[in-house]
Amino acid sequence: MQTVEGTVNTFAVVRSILREEGLDLSPEGEAFIANSMTNKIRIGGGKAVLIAEREATGELDLFAHLRVLRQSEATQRYFMASRSDARVQPVNVPARNPWSKEDRNLTQQMLLENTQPELAKRLKAEAKQNGAGDPSNPFSLAGWNLTKQMQMQRADPELAAHMEANANV
Repeated sequence: MQTVEGTVNTFAVVRSILREEGLDLSPEGEAFIANSMTNKIRIGGGKAVLIAEREATGELDLFAHLRVLRQSEATQRYFMASRSDARVQPVNVPARNPWSKEDRNLTQQMLLENTQPELAKRLKAEAKQNGAGDPSNPFSLAGWNLTKQMQMQRADPELAAHMEANANV
């Protein structure tokens, strides 16, 4: 599992879960999430968990935890009905392109791949046009992938050397 780092990425994970219920965070909810969950969420294997400091298990299912918060009278005010039509997928265009040279962010790339694949595809193409390299090349900034690099180097060292040379690294 990978820890979600930063407030913006934490909001993206929480909002993607809430969107399924037709909900969003209120301004007060944003402050609460920023203070209580930033750098404490892990995602992977099709689930998201909150790293709990006081729980014996050390992790809580994030979806279940948000449901408890929504149902509690003390914390209901942190949630509001989503402003978007439930039939339309809201598009949260990031202020920065996580595939670009300047703003490379693997966590944001993964979140976009999982929640908004069409936007991810468009941002990859933009990054390629702006000099970040080919997203299909695991040696380029736009497609950086250490696992694929190692697999390629073991399976076909010549191809790996060629792709690395052409990755503009």
